[in-house]
Parts: sequence; C-alpha cells; structure tokens
Amino acid sequence: NAKKRRSSSQQQLRQMGAKPPTIKSSSTSNLLHVSEDEHDRLKRRSIRNIREQQRSNKIAERITELRNLLQGAGVHHKSDRYSTLVGVVNYVKMLQRRSKKLDEEHKVLLETISGA
Repeated sequence: NAKKRRSSSQQQLRQMGAKPPTIKSSSTSNLLHVSEDEHDRLKRRSIRNIREQQRSNKIAERITELRNLLQGAGVHHKSDRYSTLVGVVNYVKMLQRRSKKLDEEHKVLLETISGA
C-alpha cells in the first residue's frame, strides 16, 4: 500500500511539467493563462508537498517496521506511533544492559579459564 502511494507521488512529480493552470475571466468566457511566475510557484509548492508526503510515508513504513520488531520480540506496547517509539527506546536500553552483563560474564569466564 505504501509502495502504491510512493509510485503515485512519483507520477505526480513527473506530471508537474504539464500545461500551466487556467482561470476563467469573469468578464469574458476566454480562458486566461496564469503568469509563468505563478505557475512556477505553484509547481514548486506541489513538488514540495509531494516530497513531504513521500517523507511522511517513509516514516510511517519505518514505524510499522519497528512495531513489527517489537511484536516479534514479545514486547507489549500500544499501537500508536509514540508508544511504539517509547517501546523501541526501552527495548534498546534493555538490550544494551543485557549485552554489558553478558560481556562482564564472558570476561569472568575467560579469567577463570586462563587462571586454571
């Protein structure tokens, strides 16, 4: 689903080179072209919006990936973004403490073996 959103955003970026938008004049039925400067400004804004949407989609994908990792590790958390990030931070801290403890135990075992 996120890939579909990303590909549609990329298509929108490619289409940005299309004809400038037109507006109807209130006095006549002729269509007036928006000035090139206005068209360029609108084009830049659209491109920025699409890039921001792509960035937001990438963040959402990573949050989902983190949520899945927590679930796979058996860590219970709420499914909102904030709770997922808090859960990840707590899990990483726990893993760091565990790694430090294992390193200390490994060092003691090596000293025991070399002293025997």
